[in-house]
Amino acid sequence: MAGGFLYWNARKTAFVRRGRQGCNPCQNPSDDNTARRVRCDAVAHWHEPARFGRVCPLLVRTPHGWCCSVNARGVRPFWGRALAWWGGGLLATYLAGALLVFAVLAFFTGARVSWWQVAWPGRWSEIRQEQAGYLYDRAMRAFVQGSLNEAHLALASAAQRDPSNQAAAVLLGQITMFQGSFLHADALFEQLMRERESEANRIAITYHDTLLSLGRTDRLAQHCLAMATRDSAHAAVWVRSLLLALRNDSVTASELATAQRGQLAAIAPHARLLVQAEIELQAGNRQEGIALLRKPFSGPYNLIYMQLQVDRLAELGARADAQTLLDFYGPIMGSVPHAIAQFSLSRQMQDDLAARMLFRRVLSGPFDEKRVEQLAVALIKAPDPVLFAELSDKVLATPGLAAPLATTLWVTGLVCGDRTRADTWKEHDPEFPPASFPRVRQIEFASRDLQDPQSVVHLINVVTFPREVITALLTRVDRAAPSKRTLRLNVE
Repeated sequence: MAGGFLYWNARKTAFVRRGRQGCNPCQNPSDDNTARRVRCDAVAHWHEPARFGRVCPLLVRTPHGWCCSVNARGVRPFWGRALAWWGGGLLATYLAGALLVFAVLAFFTGARVSWWQVAWPGRWSEIRQEQAGYLYDRAMRAFVQGSLNEAHLALASAAQRDPSNQAAAVLLGQITMFQGSFLHADALFEQLMRERESEANRIAITYHDTLLSLGRTDRLAQHCLAMATRDSAHAAVWVRSLLLALRNDSVTASELATAQRGQLAAIAPHARLLVQAEIELQAGNRQEGIALLRKPFSGPYNLIYMQLQVDRLAELGARADAQTLLDFYGPIMGSVPHAIAQFSLSRQMQDDLAARMLFRRVLSGPFDEKRVEQLAVALIKAPDPVLFAELSDKVLATPGLAAPLATTLWVTGLVCGDRTRADTWKEHDPEFPPASFPRVRQIEFASRDLQDPQSVVHLINVVTFPREVITALLTRVDRAAPSKRTLRLNVE
């Protein structure tokens, strides 16, 4: 029938264009040229002549057999009927094919696609995005389970199907670095930051966390110094990580200062003072470094730089100098940041009574999400199970605070050694079901193994924490882990 539409309509069209002169293409020439009496030659070899009525509606059945309902001059083509049947047939075939493709995608590949996305060409681009999303989720599951090769393969496929999937591209860079391909991973992150300028800072933060997780402090120092000049709105945060990197033996602070003299000159004067102190300390000039840190800065003031200066003096054992400096900065810092800084210093001085009084004073004041996060970070740096219990109870008693702070207080409880109270926080995060939390009895700060569920590296990659909480956790890893350590991953 499909061929008959083309063949007979073409011949009829030619007959009509000749002015209906000459041999009629489909009527028997030996019959009378009378309507309903002239037989149709077109159906002579059809097993079921009635079906030819779909090609030519002029066909009728008479006592004389299958005849044409018009005479020779009434013969004409029916292209509209042909197009309708062809279009219907092609549409039916297309829809059947779309249904088959949908079934394969939905039931065999697991991709979350709708039938309409498969059937409508205008939405075909969404299929690759859905496939990329499915592959990303699959990679995340493999990543959490420590199957880096499987995760890498899934992410590479996701990035190929949807180059705009930033989450997949960033995670691919992380896994590449965890697998030990440092140069390739560095190149991936640098490319992402260049190509996605609107998200460059967020990508830079992930790059920072991955470098810090693996203890790649040499590259971390270069990255943080570059970002301190590029991301001026958060320069102090980048300088904080830069100072942390400079305390590691794998970084030669003086060489970095010489090679990046221009970038160092571009950061704030207070930041340069802190960097210069680290250079002196790494060179073995302890007294010179402490002397630099001992001097109160004259401004302009930055809360993070003031806290870093006081904390570093205390870490070096110059606690009296740290206390003097903190007293000087106190009115500038504000009551709550000063109280939290004093809490940390009192804990280092082993004055637990004064520390708890300060903590409780902050705890009794105005209470919001930011305040809880500040107190949680203070407890991560200086754990105290008694104070954690009081903080936990007050948050639970304050309407609306439990849900957004669930993961923060869960990890803070683990750091403070209160696993029972920490586990109760698994029930308060509506977006992260209790079964999704890693099964952790205690946090192992000396481990940089991604596959160790108790390591900070594992936790920050499977649970969402605020930025300050991540920084506090990673800072403790840097202090607990050996200064020179080779990361060994058991990659199957």
